[in-house]
Amino acid sequence: MQKSKQRMYYYNFVEVRGWLPQIADARMSRALDVYETFCQLATKNCHLTSIVPHAPYSVSDNLWQLLQPYFQNKTASIHNQEAPFEDELFIQGSGDFTRMYQLMNMDNSFFSPSGKSSLQTYFQKLKSAKNVLLVHNTFTKEKDVLYAKEQALLNNQQIFFCLCANANLYIENAFPPVEMLINNDCTLVLGTDSLASNHNLNILDEIKTIKQHFDFVTTNQLLQMATLNGAKALGRNDMLGSFEKGKQPGIILIDEALKNVKRLL
Repeated sequence: MQKSKQRMYYYNFVEVRGWLPQIADARMSRALDVYETFCQLATKNCHLTSIVPHAPYSVSDNLWQLLQPYFQNKTASIHNQEAPFEDELFIQGSGDFTRMYQLMNMDNSFFSPSGKSSLQTYFQKLKSAKNVLLVHNTFTKEKDVLYAKEQALLNNQQIFFCLCANANLYIENAFPPVEMLINNDCTLVLGTDSLASNHNLNILDEIKTIKQHFDFVTTNQLLQMATLNGAKALGRNDMLGSFEKGKQPGIILIDEALKNVKRLL
């Protein structure tokens, strides 16, 4: 209902998951129904929609093939290296994910590990996307960052690393390697994940948490992560994200909460 009023700008990510190859067609068909519903609401300035993979460990090669045509000239997002055993699955074919499949009575015999990290295994499957939004990155290593940036340059695309600090604390009691990402000139954006893994969906709280644990991050960097970089990731920095002539950024007045923010910043 709120989206149909078109009073706010939304970019909808229809996340698809389906690890078993035999369910790929059914999952894609369901995603397309949702996608078409959002497209019926679309206007020039809002309600853009992408069909995207949920995570490397929840999308089969068959489903990847069905998804890829829908990345063209869009922003594609994916949950990246959120758990420490994600890489173990793709490098060795073992770990907690294989045990999870067993507990769910899922036949995993079709899967062959690549011998490479999760990110290095799947990243080229996103090569047709205009922008790539990697979400979480809690256990991303520097070699993966360098690989992704190199491939994005070859693909003529932009790559964004989304930090969901409070969700990472909630799920893994861990933080992404913020200092390493900054030192490698990564474009960072802020996210919240969902209420399934966060106490609220408040970007201000994400700013405060990052500042509490990473005091070297400057106010300018935090504000850019929360505003302009996000607008760039969604392809709407022509209209949102900064105060410039011709733009229409949303403005929020923070009163009591601002006192606490000032102390942190």
